[in-house]
Amino acid sequence: RRRRLLAGSLNFETPEPKIILDKKGVPVAIERKETLESMQMIEEFMLMANKTVSQHIDTLQNGEAPPPFVYRIHEKPSPEKMEAFTEFATAMGYNPQFDGRVTSKKLSTFLRKIGNTDEKAIIESVMLRSLMKARYDTENLGHFGLAFKHYSHFTSPIRRYPDLVVHRLLKYYAQNRWHEELRTGLAGKLDDICQRTSGSEALAQEAERASIKMKQVEFMASRLGQEFDGMISGVVHFGIFVEITAFLVEGLVHISDLQDDYYTFEEKKMTLTGTSSGEIFRLGDPVRVKIVRVDSDERIIDMLLVKKYSKAEFAERTAKQAKKKPAQKQAPKKAGSNTQKKLTKNKNNEKSGKAGRPKHDKTKGEPLKERTTTKRQLTRADDDRSIFTTLRQTKKRNTRSSKSGMYQSTGSKRGGNSKKRTNYNVSKDQRNINTNRIVKSRWSG
Repeated sequence: RRRRLLAGSLNFETPEPKIILDKKGVPVAIERKETLESMQMIEEFMLMANKTVSQHIDTLQNGEAPPPFVYRIHEKPSPEKMEAFTEFATAMGYNPQFDGRVTSKKLSTFLRKIGNTDEKAIIESVMLRSLMKARYDTENLGHFGLAFKHYSHFTSPIRRYPDLVVHRLLKYYAQNRWHEELRTGLAGKLDDICQRTSGSEALAQEAERASIKMKQVEFMASRLGQEFDGMISGVVHFGIFVEITAFLVEGLVHISDLQDDYYTFEEKKMTLTGTSSGEIFRLGDPVRVKIVRVDSDERIIDMLLVKKYSKAEFAERTAKQAKKKPAQKQAPKKAGSNTQKKLTKNKNNEKSGKAGRPKHDKTKGEPLKERTTTKRQLTRADDDRSIFTTLRQTKKRNTRSSKSGMYQSTGSKRGGNSKKRTNYNVSKDQRNINTNRIVKSRWSG
């Protein structure tokens, strides 16, 4: 691993969220994914296997080019994006010296010089967005990010189709000697596979990001009105994006909510600058924000800026929070306490068959009042006007009754429809006839 990094392989340590769900799929916590040394060992084995397989294909060539194969390529970044990244890094106070030609080794050396500074995560994120996206191709163009001349995906045939194709090609070339006459037909099929799998990979990544964002928004919906420390993770012409440090959740502070000044956007420096006060918002600035709106359908989190910290203030605040001791667990209740008596009583009732009335389980469906409150919480905290109307509150609860009058509909406490029998004197045949009518009317509707 050390040799690979010194050779120029890029190592991004961008933190990733790990969302903890309960049995009902409700997010209960968000943690940072931990990278263990054992995981790094496995990663190195996989990289070496992928590289070796790709190098092996070159040994099979008996003409001008090796046999057709599926490579995992990562092309060099465009000069325009690298120039923009250089300007950004210079504005952050660093001086990347690429001397005109950008290589992976120069970028890797630059990242090591930054060290474990507060701006490292932001600079890594901007650099990652400045690079090209890896894809599959039949032409070996090398892998810029790993600094490999040969690379393919081989180690995961059970979850990635390109890996399965690589296994099939290796088996075919091992059993049958390679002939140039096979190139035309095989190369065309592999080109189509590479295009399709690259497109499917992009869709899968988009779906993964959307699912994570959906659960993050759902997790923050119960934290409206609360304040959190964060860091500016994006600056655009319509506001600033802030990532909450504790949960790795990102939200927007709209420029219209920065009412203390008129701010202008500088694209090259990626900053918002106040025309009167000279206040500057840039990537990596520590701030404190308040959650004011959460929209689960649109996966949007709106924030208000509470305070912008100086680096010294934020470092002092972080040190104080680190010194705080975790909350101590409460001592168990004594045997003679009221809680112990209730538990003993419940156990006796269970043994005798007299179970108490079960408490309401919010995970199975909350009462109408609580559901209405949740909908109303989706509006801004400082605005009493309701944007989201609660349809269940205005909708009539009584559903249509059957033609025979055998059932009477009543609205349940949980907002659903429950039916209770009102006529017990009808015959069994009449009950079957009425039931058939109800079923037919439901399916025909």
